[in-house]
Amino acid sequence: MRKFIFSLTEGVQVVIEAETFSEAKKEYDKVRVETAAEKIKIMRSPAKNVVRKGIYDYLLEIKEGGFFNSSQTLGDIKNKLAELTINCETTTLPPYLNKLIKEGVLKRSRGLKEGKEAWLYEKV
Repeated sequence: MRKFIFSLTEGVQVVIEAETFSEAKKEYDKVRVETAAEKIKIMRSPAKNVVRKGIYDYLLEIKEGGFFNSSQTLGDIKNKLAELTINCETTTLPPYLNKLIKEGVLKRSRGLKEGKEAWLYEKV
């Protein structure tokens, strides 16, 4: 058996296995007539979606890179994400950080950094 490829419509091809080209052509003609007569809907497979990372994923990534080995403020975290071209406001971060705290990935404490009192986030 050999494989023969025929174009059914633009971007859609049919692969037919047959011994000879003429057998494959006959089979292709049947398929073409059936699709026209039945108005078979040809569905294209959707493009593979690129999985996009969100802020939560980037926070885990910088944690794995050792960023939270020392205490970090919201401003520090915002600046680190900006280095990764993830621009967000500091007010966006607490819900994601709270989730990581509840999951036991990070811990939060009140403390001083650079002479200012702030919430400090670090690895558990």
